[in-house]
Amino acid sequence: MNAIRVYNIICLDTNNEFLQDCVGAIDGTHFRVRVPNKDAQRYRGRKCYPTQNALAACSFDLKFTYILPGWEGSASDSRILDNALTREMDKLIVPQVDH
Repeated sequence: MNAIRVYNIICLDTNNEFLQDCVGAIDGTHFRVRVPNKDAQRYRGRKCYPTQNALAACSFDLKFTYILPGWEGSASDSRILDNALTREMDKLIVPQVDH
């Protein structure tokens, strides 16, 4: 399924009860990195090579609203999300939907 089709399903289908209160999407991704040998193990997660894990959120009009880069590849998505929601500065703020 291509991005335009997903965008149309999410943004234009006003009868989609499952996405009724959604304000965006969030996901993590890994970037291949070079690190000193002494740090390589921390950066090696499910990949066979060192990576940096980043969390990103976007609105349904395809604009990034939050990016948190810099985590070691071995860091779990839940740990990164928890940090994003609780950090003192640059916290991920989830918009509240009025009912």
